[in-house]
Amino acid sequence: MQYQVFITLLTIIITSVGWPGNFGQTAIENVKNTSTQPILKTTISNLSAQKSNGVKFICRKGHDLQTNKPQYTTYAWTPEGKRAVIRWVKKWHNSTVWTPQSRCQTVSQRFQEAYDNGSLKYIANGWKNNQAVVCTARERGADCATILMTLRPEDDPIAITKDVVNLLNGRATGVIRHSSNSNLKLQQYYAIDFDKFLEIAPIE
Repeated sequence: MQYQVFITLLTIIITSVGWPGNFGQTAIENVKNTSTQPILKTTISNLSAQKSNGVKFICRKGHDLQTNKPQYTTYAWTPEGKRAVIRWVKKWHNSTVWTPQSRCQTVSQRFQEAYDNGSLKYIANGWKNNQAVVCTARERGADCATILMTLRPEDDPIAITKDVVNLLNGRATGVIRHSSNSNLKLQQYYAIDFDKFLEIAPIE
């Protein structure tokens, strides 16, 4: 009886993994297939998650010291806290659809896209559909990678682009606000250091 059980178990082993020449190879392949690939996939997923989780751009209401009122604000959020990037205090050309809230939400998503795709290196002004825009680029002179915001007809694209750059490089004293006029169709590129902005910008 014991002998029959032993033969049965031996048959199962040989059928499952091979015997004897390919036993070691099959066992190694099984280890590779069951452990290495999941670990590799998990590691890659973790690295991607760490990159995307480093900074989150969100839209929230924040207190504006100049108006002494809560205003929709694009924030750069990190585990240490949130830092104001743009305060949306004006409507888009008297539009009832493109409100400060909708602009805040849209532009916050675009900042996130630029951060995730690695184009938050240069800030430039440009034109799309005959409208002035502020966008990101991966290098000087390159095409816009991500459009951050579409400007109002009365906005000065050069001035607002400089405001964005100065703020992100830590040279501005406050969050970005709209300025007015001078629709010169010039294009300028500015290198930015977003990590420096996160170090200097006050936490709200």
